[in-house]
Amino acid sequence: MRTSVINTSVSSTTITGTIHYPDEVCFAFNPLFIDAILQIPTSSKEFTLKIAVEDINIEAVLYQDGTSTDYKKKTAKIYISRILQLMFNDYQSERSKSIEIKVSINTVEIFSFTTTCIWGNLALGDRFNSFGAFAYDINEKLHFERNLIWFKNFPFRVSMYRHANEEMLAKYDRNVYDTNLRIFRPCINVISDADALPTYNDISASSDFVIVYFSKHQKFLARVSSSNTNFYYTKWNEAEGKEYIPARSAYINETTGEVRNDVEFVCDGIIYKYDTALATLVAIDSNKHCSNQKGIIELDPEYTFPEATNKATYKIKGDGKGFSLFDSTFDYTFFSSGESSVIVNLRINNEKDGYYIRWIDRFGFLQYYLFAKGKTTIKTKSSDIQLPVEKLSNGIYFANCNRTSSIETTKTVKCCAVNLPTSIAEYVESIVSSPVTDLYLGKTKEGQELWVPIQIVDGSYNIEPNKVLRDFEISFTYPDVNTQML
Repeated sequence: MRTSVINTSVSSTTITGTIHYPDEVCFAFNPLFIDAILQIPTSSKEFTLKIAVEDINIEAVLYQDGTSTDYKKKTAKIYISRILQLMFNDYQSERSKSIEIKVSINTVEIFSFTTTCIWGNLALGDRFNSFGAFAYDINEKLHFERNLIWFKNFPFRVSMYRHANEEMLAKYDRNVYDTNLRIFRPCINVISDADALPTYNDISASSDFVIVYFSKHQKFLARVSSSNTNFYYTKWNEAEGKEYIPARSAYINETTGEVRNDVEFVCDGIIYKYDTALATLVAIDSNKHCSNQKGIIELDPEYTFPEATNKATYKIKGDGKGFSLFDSTFDYTFFSSGESSVIVNLRINNEKDGYYIRWIDRFGFLQYYLFAKGKTTIKTKSSDIQLPVEKLSNGIYFANCNRTSSIETTKTVKCCAVNLPTSIAEYVESIVSSPVTDLYLGKTKEGQELWVPIQIVDGSYNIEPNKVLRDFEISFTYPDVNTQML
């Protein structure tokens, strides 16, 4: 919790005290409060503490009329977790959000704050990057490290949390960290098919700009909006913000002036690549992608490590602790990482057969695993309503010919993750507590991924801690299929 000291005048009354409020990073499904402890003259009129989150407002009465002239301590505690949960409309593509909260007494705003809210929950003992209440004294590593299996023949994204603009690095196989590896796709904010180019300046945009691509002219311009007026520029430098906008050289071949055909761009979640023969941007992946630079980000290892065969690593570089004679590209063999560093190790798997499932874990991260196929059970239930059928055969009517008006069908499948090391089992086992699970069916002709929502069957799951490798078996049901109803 953070604390703000209050010393303000409301309706000619001096109010002092403190207000406690959530940290810079909070979890929407943890209990979150605005807790006010204020000193108000008892002779004052009624005061109301007000909380405004976007278009949602909550009020709590702080004080009623009194007869004494002394100051009296008055408190109010407002529960805001449910409000923050309502801020997430599309949890598939946005599971972290910067939210501004305004705190007022009556109609006077006394302060406001911003928190990065995550669509998840942090339990006591959990570690999320450097956040959480976890056993620090028994942790062998200062940095936060995760191990995942990258199923290279299926869609795969790596979820990471990037709090600010920490440096990001990547490496694969036996190579050292390489700054030439592409982690983020350059963002295009708007694709315009305007017939004419707007008036533009042949200088660099200053700040708060977006990238507009004019498709009929194959030209990128930076747009700055001010007082309902747009200004366009041909040059820009790297912009730090919600979307990844690198320097102009990432979009344009500075030698030829043409759009680069060796990189991929992302616009509104769709991935494009420039086709030189067609002189246009071509959509190569129409699935929703998260292109944010901050908060929970989704990284595509296929884009970053196209030549990887064995393993790959993403790293968010925090402040180092300790001393090393070697460059940090040697990673942690000679360098002691800081507790704000985050490492995700990927082990490449080339299997193709099984049930490929994705889910959102408690931290708001997307997880994936290819489960081995097991027994399928189809359960049917006939309706109690029977409809008579007039059966005429060879001029004779026959009695007791009926049809069931409808049949309910439930399809349940068993599957298993086998020989899991402890570090892998920790994230695979989180599937049973996920409210969002999907089964991969393949891609359409246009490249659209097909995911069907499934339900993990309730049950008890035993975990044997002494096994070096363990199996984890689950069952899931497909959505019920509506058959014909008579």
